[in-house]
Amino acid sequence: MRPPRVAGPPPETPGGKDREKWSTEFSRLRTEIAGLEQQIALAQEGIRAAAPDDWSFSPTGGGMPSDPEVLRLRAQLRRDRQSLEAARQRLRDLDVEASLAGVPDDWMQPPTAPAGD
Repeated sequence: MRPPRVAGPPPETPGGKDREKWSTEFSRLRTEIAGLEQQIALAQEGIRAAAPDDWSFSPTGGGMPSDPEVLRLRAQLRRDRQSLEAARQRLRDLDVEASLAGVPDDWMQPPTAPAGD
């Protein structure tokens, strides 16, 4: 998806943004995605704790839980999953935008930890 390289030095601000702005945008989206993934995991744990049995027997047509906490957690889980998908799409869009602008790969990658850690 990269445009053909033109001989000469790369621009200092591909796409009108410098290295710090590109890195900040990628970092912000990755942080948002990680936070949403953590929220989803917590909501799933909450649902499991509120309804510990995997099997629930109920009359026909009465399969929905009536526990308000479970209903709240399921609604939150649905919202978080939608937000996560939207954040992942924004990250893909930013990746495409950066590729088309000729942003160097190392500007798009998360910072690496020092080798001593």
